[in-house]
Amino acid sequence: MLDLKINRLLNSIGKECFIKYFDEFKNSKLSNLELAEIISNKENYSLQATKVRVNSARKIIKFQNEREALALIISSKRLESDIIEDAKKIYNTL
Repeated sequence: MLDLKINRLLNSIGKECFIKYFDEFKNSKLSNLELAEIISNKENYSLQATKVRVNSARKIIKFQNEREALALIISSKRLESDIIEDAKKIYNTL
């Protein structure tokens, strides 16, 4: 998948959200709707917006583009350092 497409998907998800819920996005035991409901209850997102986030994140994972997505997050200049550090930890475990 091209970096441009991955970046577009990350913008739909939110880079911080992708890192915060990375393990949940990878958990295939949860349906997209179940996961969207869990996240929307924890965060201040509407259910419809959360469905878009979940679908976009799972698309990155389905096509095995996690490392590319994480590399884009790590190189981001706008994120808090703790999010970037979490992204590095995840990247190093893949």
